[in-house]
Amino acid sequence: MTALAKTLEALRESITADSPDTPADFDAVPGRGALAALHVTRDQAGRASLVVLTPARPAALAGLSAAFGAATQLPRRPSGGAPTVLFRATLPADGERGVTVLAELDERGRAARVLLRRDEFS
Repeated sequence: MTALAKTLEALRESITADSPDTPADFDAVPGRGALAALHVTRDQAGRASLVVLTPARPAALAGLSAAFGAATQLPRRPSGGAPTVLFRATLPADGERGVTVLAELDERGRAARVLLRRDEFS
């Protein structure tokens, strides 16, 4: 497992558990050497609902797929933007909650940004 994948997994566990230790800033992230930037969006209860990470270097999808399952490309947005992939194995099933992993790709098909989205399907 790559350093980036380990960092992402630690953050996913923290978000899933609604841990108050979910990093509020870049300096608090375990394994932050794998990252260049981090942005956390919180819901009204103060829980992390979306974490956007920029890897220190764009990450090969193979490394992320080894950790989070096969990547499925999502349809392009009409407004453009980077191609986005979803790691379906991280998507919670009906009646579950979890943290879905998505990645925005650069022109060479590497993960330029990774999104951790808290999802709950009742």
